[in-house]
Amino acid sequence: MSVVHQNPPVSAQHVTTYARKKHLGPEALAFAEATLSAGTQPTKVRKLLQDKYGANLISKDLVNIKQTLTGKPDNEWIDTVDYMMEQQKDHNNVIKVLHNSDGEVAAIFVQLEKQRQLYKTYGNVIELDGTYKTTKAGFSLYHLLIEDNNGAGQPVAMFLVKEETTDSISTCLEVFSENNDISVTKVTVTDKDCAEIAALAKYFPTATHILCHFHVLKAIDAKLNKIKNIGKQKNSEIQEYFRSALFAATQEEFDASHEHLMRQDGCVAAYFRDNWFNIVDKWASLARRNLQTFGNNTAWTNNRLERFHYTIKDVLQKTKRFPEVLRTLVNIILLCLSDRQVKQNMRELRFSTKSKHPLLQNYAKSISPYAWTKVEEE
Repeated sequence: MSVVHQNPPVSAQHVTTYARKKHLGPEALAFAEATLSAGTQPTKVRKLLQDKYGANLISKDLVNIKQTLTGKPDNEWIDTVDYMMEQQKDHNNVIKVLHNSDGEVAAIFVQLEKQRQLYKTYGNVIELDGTYKTTKAGFSLYHLLIEDNNGAGQPVAMFLVKEETTDSISTCLEVFSENNDISVTKVTVTDKDCAEIAALAKYFPTATHILCHFHVLKAIDAKLNKIKNIGKQKNSEIQEYFRSALFAATQEEFDASHEHLMRQDGCVAAYFRDNWFNIVDKWASLARRNLQTFGNNTAWTNNRLERFHYTIKDVLQKTKRFPEVLRTLVNIILLCLSDRQVKQNMRELRFSTKSKHPLLQNYAKSISPYAWTKVEEE
């Protein structure tokens, strides 16, 4: 068998056609960069470019474009440091990089000047929660959140930690306490995360800690579903008894619900006795009646912080590099602050103090429209 190598002639037209398809025009290049930046898979981008612009790129071409957009992996920490130094140009911003005993980066703390002012004014109640899978580097993201005078949740600090431990969280809360007057905080809110609770107790020693109602009910539902031989009807009955204790308006109502739960089968009664009725002050509405939570005594949860984290993860995606994550997080904070000002302006335009006593008119003008609605409810 003989093999014959044939080299068909290549005309100038072939070269022109190849160059036109291989090298993208400005519009096609902009499209490729935008879709890759948004996290679209290169294989899908390749197909879209072929259908839309008639461009036949190989995978390596798209990888090169993406590399140009994101930078080399070796430069990730260099780019991170550069961005943080840029933020530190405003000396009122608090930017800290914390290291472990091996000299490795253990945490990064970020608080902008405007966030410090927000906390100083509205930091009476503060929520803490974390989320993971926000960076390729494996850091977990935590935020401290307050409710502003428009009734909206506002992040007042964020930190990324390598390990979700009491020590790691405490280290970042220490930075927060050194740069803010934490005496303004009277109440802290979390889910039943022992690391978060212990860290808050250390750096907010005079504040009262309470648990998010939503997560309390969620934890009980998960536990009851794991206990064998509890039918659906019995499960609902037990949960209703606990809900009655959770939202009881009087001691008599609370005691009646407690008695019902203590009469359940051994493992169920023991679960509630050892995990919930030993910390009644952290979850019962009856126990938080006198707390300064601005009318949220029976409904204060950290759901708004979880929604905030869900939105962030949706925006970031898991393919983001560390400097991009930091830049996006700061931009989200700035967007929240800008949105807050817009909402404040809109409320003031709609707000009227007519038909009030002159003293009340003056008082109403001195606070936000949202705060006035709280006063009117009293």
